[in-house]
Amino acid sequence: MSAAEERTVEYSAPMTKDELAGLLGTYSGVITLDPGAREAFARRVRAWLDGQPWERIDLPLICRCLRSTRQPGQLRPARLAGPLSWAAQRARWPAGRGRRR
Repeated sequence: MSAAEERTVEYSAPMTKDELAGLLGTYSGVITLDPGAREAFARRVRAWLDGQPWERIDLPLICRCLRSTRQPGQLRPARLAGPLSWAAQRARWPAGRGRRR
């Protein structure tokens, strides 16, 4: 692979309290909580948001983008999703190509 190129994009997204509460519920640290803890977290977030004097906020966001390209002669990555399992996809690779375990 080529050296990674990096670009950082900073922007803001206007959000209501409901939208912000919904966004927080999409983060893996929240999704992976057991249901009771997730509900308690949502109640605490909602209580905190309800105590704020604003109805909308411009949420500052930063997106870090990385890009790399496949060099000539490199094997294309196998598809991880689809009708073939990882093992079946590896079996289709030409002999001597790909990672060895």
